[in-house]
This record gives sequence, C-alpha cells and structure tokens, in this order.
Amino acid sequence: MENSNLLKNNYFIFDSEIFNQKSNRRYILIKSILLSFIITIIIISVHIYDKKNNKHLDYINKIILNYNDNYKLTNLEKKYSFKGIYESKENDNVILINRKYKNIIKEMEIDEEEIIPTTNYTFKTAGNHTIYILINITNLAKLDDMFYNIDKLTSIYFTKEFDTKNIKSIRKMFYNCKKLTSLDISNFNTQSITDIAYLFYGCSSLLSIDISNFKYKILKVMVSLFEGCSSLKSIDVSHFKTEYVTHMNYLFKGCSSLTSIDVSNFNTKSVIYMEHMFDGCNSLTSIDASNFNTEKVKYMDYTFNKCSNLRYLDISNFSNTSRSYSEFCAFLPSSNPGIIKVSKYFIDNIIKFIPKSWEIILIDN
Repeated sequence: MENSNLLKNNYFIFDSEIFNQKSNRRYILIKSILLSFIITIIIISVHIYDKKNNKHLDYINKIILNYNDNYKLTNLEKKYSFKGIYESKENDNVILINRKYKNIIKEMEIDEEEIIPTTNYTFKTAGNHTIYILINITNLAKLDDMFYNIDKLTSIYFTKEFDTKNIKSIRKMFYNCKKLTSLDISNFNTQSITDIAYLFYGCSSLLSIDISNFKYKILKVMVSLFEGCSSLKSIDVSHFKTEYVTHMNYLFKGCSSLTSIDVSNFNTKSVIYMEHMFDGCNSLTSIDASNFNTEKVKYMDYTFNKCSNLRYLDISNFSNTSRSYSEFCAFLPSSNPGIIKVSKYFIDNIIKFIPKSWEIILIDN
C-alpha cells in the first residue's frame, strides 16, 4: 500500500513538472501573441492619427525607434566586438584597423552589408559609415597600435565580446585618432594591464572620456596618456592606482582645455620620469601636487611649463633629486599674482621661474 502511494506521489510530482513546463511554454506563447497584438494596434493607431494628431504620431515613432535601437544594440553585443563610425570622401580608401590584426578578424559588416574581413575599405560614397567587427583577441597579450593614426575614425563603441581580461598592454591603441569625438571603453577589463602609454595621444577632438572602469593591479607606464587631448575639459583619474608607475612624463601635455585635475590620490613613490607632465595646460588655474613623492624622480624638466593661467601651485613635498629643472615652471602668469607652496630646500632650483608678483610660501620639510 505504501509503495502504491509512493508511486502515485512520484507520478504526481513528475506530472506536475510536465504541467509546469507546458504552462511555461503556453505563457511564453501567449506573451508573444499579446506583444504582436499590441505592436499591431500601435501601427494601426499610427495610421489613424497620422493626419489628426502629428504629436501623437511623433511620440509613437520615438517609441518604435528606441525599441529598434535597443534591439540592434543587443544584437551588436551578441555578435560583434565593436562598432565604429568612419568618415570618408567619395571613392576614399580608409584604414579600418591596423593590418597586423587582419588574421584574427572573424566577421565584418559595413553599412549593413556583410563583407570579407579586411583592414581597409574603399567607400564609393562620401559621408559617415558604420562598421561592425568581430575580432578574436583571446590569445593576445597586447592590443598596441590597433587604431594607430586612423584619422577617419570618429566614434567607437566596444561590446562585452571584446574581452580584455588577459591584455597586458594597450599602448598607442588610439594614437593620433584626431577626429575621434566619442569613445566608449566602459566594457574594458583592465585588471592585467601594465602599460597604457600614448593610449589617447593626439586625440584632439575627443570631448570626454569615461575611464572610471580603469582599475589596475600593477600599472607601470602611463607616459603621454592624454598628450594632445586639447578638447578635453575634465578627466577623472582620482581612482588610478599608481604606486608602481615609473613613467608619468608628458601625461597631460597639451591638454589646453583642461580646467581642473585631481591628482591628490597619485602615489608617485616609484616615478622616475616626470618631465612635461603638465606642460601646456594653459587653462588650469590650480594644481595641488603636495602629496607627490619625488625621491626617485630623475627628470623634472618642463613639468609645469606654459601653465599660463595658473594661480595656485602646491609642490611643497618636491625634493632635490632631478638631474635638471629646465623651464620647470616657466611662463607662470605675472600679471595676475598667484601663490606657490614649495619646500625651502627646493626653492633654489626654481626661483628664477617664479614671477616677482607671486607669493612664495616656504615649507620646512
């Protein structure tokens, strides 16, 4: 009798699972039918209100367009590694990606047409062209020069398919992409990266850059990281871990639109090269480098050169280690008096560059 009840109970459990599976399938089917019905009603509504209410029509069109955009983006993330917008003239042969990556390009789509993977393409018509590329970087340790000197690239978005968790270097990846205005690298995994030198060098049209996801374990080289990014007004590097960095030279050189920068979190105990770090940052009015440890720095030439709008400079922790201090803080503004905080043991190295109108606060350390 117990066995019979057990069998019945087991059958009941098994039968319930089948019932639940069937119910789930029915639910999905009903949901799909309802969704199709709603879309049909919307389309009918568009035709009904087309002449009577243009605002209503515009609103519905926006809903449909947003739905289509999200759908395309979802498909992009599933299939491709990145989406790029390239500008061309008529019959213009454009480099899409450095030729050394040709053999790992798996699929490519240009203006909604699949083509044989290539590193350059001749566009018959002038204008902006959309390129989707699937590339296999699984076995790579470096992505150096990937878009090196590609001056026709105006926008690029990297999907989660572009998995950088094993990448150690992205040196010169966007070097001199001077027409690049939009760059989305929020999906980059930077945990293994040690070298980001020249990454955005010469990206003079780049208006903003979100690098909040850049989190390194052992970053060593960041020379010329933002050099020549003359359109950037702000850069958030407050989260950078820099205790192993040896090269900070030319870091912000030529960032002429930069109005503020927070480097208070920089650990510079390993830095050897610091020359030209803020050279040409002529929109900055204040730099607080009081936390900088310069005990290992051998090169400080032109560090604050041509910061011609600076009103406040705190270098109170700088020490006598550099081999030379050529033009260290030359061209500080003399017409508008500023304040400089400096160690009394360091002042003799740079006194000749400080305008007489400036207030010098000597720190005993």
